[in-house]
Amino acid sequence: MIKKISAGMLALALVHGCGGDANNGTDVVAPGIAGGIAPAATGGVAAVAPGAGGAAVPTGTGGSTVAGAGGVAGNDMQAGTGGAVAMGTGGVAAPGTKPAMAMDECGLNTKWEGDEYCIKPPPPDQGFQIHIGPSNYDNPEPKYVLAPGAEVTEDWPVVSGNTTAKQYYFRQYRMRPHSHHVIVYSAGGIPRRLGGSQNLAKDNPELGIIAPENQGIGMPMAANSPLSISLHYINLSDKPILKEVWINFWYRDPSLVKESAKEMFSFAPMNIAPGTHILVRGTCPITQAGRILTLYGHVHANNSRFSAWRVRGAEKLLLHESFNWEEPLITEFSSLVTNSPSDASKKISGGYTGDVDLLPGDSMVFECDITNKTTNVFVGQNEALNDEMCILVGDSVGAAVPALCQYTNTPI
Repeated sequence: MIKKISAGMLALALVHGCGGDANNGTDVVAPGIAGGIAPAATGGVAAVAPGAGGAAVPTGTGGSTVAGAGGVAGNDMQAGTGGAVAMGTGGVAAPGTKPAMAMDECGLNTKWEGDEYCIKPPPPDQGFQIHIGPSNYDNPEPKYVLAPGAEVTEDWPVVSGNTTAKQYYFRQYRMRPHSHHVIVYSAGGIPRRLGGSQNLAKDNPELGIIAPENQGIGMPMAANSPLSISLHYINLSDKPILKEVWINFWYRDPSLVKESAKEMFSFAPMNIAPGTHILVRGTCPITQAGRILTLYGHVHANNSRFSAWRVRGAEKLLLHESFNWEEPLITEFSSLVTNSPSDASKKISGGYTGDVDLLPGDSMVFECDITNKTTNVFVGQNEALNDEMCILVGDSVGAAVPALCQYTNTPI
């Protein structure tokens, strides 16, 4: 059964590390290591110094040092000649190198599963971190502990860490195991989705590498923005788990930003009776030109497939197909990413490679293959095992994919 925690039970504080301090657990963190990557972290990635031939800071065991050959000065993550930029201050990676995803940067050694997901915050002039978690790992506050067999979806109010208006694009999400989603919403005025993940560790864009064609893209955030963080945890283990997330927002150089990206979120209504097998489809009309940057489907355990297409006249281009509800594929479309094709016969997830443009008259179509083997009518609640969702999620620029589309349910 889902329960909610009221806003009055939560607190916001500024701290200087990944695990909170002795008094606070829900944090917006600004200070951090130069480049935002711990130079001594196991499996970490070195920060790259700005400037020509920027030298990499050595990493620890299992880390990958990104040489800064041809490094570009600046405070933004840019692609450049000779490779793609690493997370840091604008250096360019040496040809043939690929930095690892930032993990295990905090040196945690607690009794709780998932210490390796803790990452450090960006430097204060480059971004901020939202941390939701306990102040004491030996004696965590009860609101951060979930009992075996329990499931909960909670909304946690925070305030963004930027004290002046900023542009961002790169976001890092890290969650301890047994989490189902983290979603960041603006809480002031008309709510809008600012980002999120169903994966325990995910970067958007991948590794913070912004493709050349996306250098002009940003997402605005007003100073001290009220935010709401939606967390969904389900504990299928036989012991208590810790609810904890780290989310980093990295700023963009405002002089580079020419157009704003926006989050897609199209929610197909649910009304699926017990014992039925239904194909749920959403058809979303496109009324202006633009591009899709990333795409994935938010679904639960009763969904065996999520697929999405761009339809243009008689052409139906498969963009994305995923068969894993717990760690769904997230497909990124850029000149720097090569996606493996899907194989439905083997239930192998995959996606289209290349730029995905949208034109007026196109449609975005998504589809969920849902079998209700429970005794409940599925109505779209946040219950991962006993209800179902079918949601198109991602980033677009230019074209807006409608939140309310034409939906159909077809029995199979």
